Amino acid sequence: MGNRPWYPWYPGDYMTSIAVQTMTLEEEGAYRRLLDLCWLNTDKPGYLPNDIKTMSKLLQIRPQTMRKLWENVRHRFVTTEENAWVFNPRLLSELEKTLKISQKRAKAGRSKCSANAQQLQTHSHSQPHSQSHSQKKKSSRKEKSAAAADLSELAIELKENGVFQRKAVDLASTQPERCQRALNLLPHRKVDNPGAWLASVIESADEIPDPPSEAVGDYSRGVELPEYQDDADASGVVGVVRRTDLNTFESWWLELKTGEPISDEEYEERRVTVNA
Repeated sequence: MGNRPWYPWYPGDYMTSIAVQTMTLEEEGAYRRLLDLCWLNTDKPGYLPNDIKTMSKLLQIRPQTMRKLWENVRHRFVTTEENAWVFNPRLLSELEKTLKISQKRAKAGRSKCSANAQQLQTHSHSQPHSQSHSQKKKSSRKEKSAAAADLSELAIELKENGVFQRKAVDLASTQPERCQRALNLLPHRKVDNPGAWLASVIESADEIPDPPSEAVGDYSRGVELPEYQDDADASGVVGVVRRTDLNTFESWWLELKTGEPISDEEYEERRVTVNA
């Protein structure tokens, strides 16, 4: 049997066929098996020998049983002129379509293999050029590494905080003072993207404030909002809009001054120490 493991099947056409509807279940089973054998036959694809004994062996039934079943099933097959073979016209038509598709795919596969071989041959001829290009890329990386080594300390610090290297070099060489002031203020800011924030502040026309030099006083004693919000804004703390936000702000500032987190129990003692 052949290497065609499947074929198109149309149950709507099959189940509505008058010939199939008049078959017994045994006859229908023999008919389906014979169709499969026609499809898988490699000696003569689409055909079966017009011989009861051969069919009975293929179906693994007795010749007498095969002869009885064939009486009603044979109407679904056509006999060749030499009376040696039988075939089903619908199945033979589907098989011819499948064989044509297979031939087209095989031809396309051969063409692709030929194109790949030609491409490999062309690549082998151009290999010295490819090596030269690779050497150029290595040289380019070395040049970039050398350029990075020549960066100023200010540009390196900007780059380490998220500013793109080209932008860091440009800002450090043209506005070094603003770069340094922005870097000094950065630890007192809570920002999601430090690199973008630094570039924006340095390139803006606004004055860059110095970071607070000492802890802001205890605001929980009823100081009005405008008096402490300015200090909070200057410290880079956002979101201080109510007096109830002040304890959080002051606790953060104390931690910044001492360099370590503090607990609620230590808050009052540390506040006095830092403000002293």
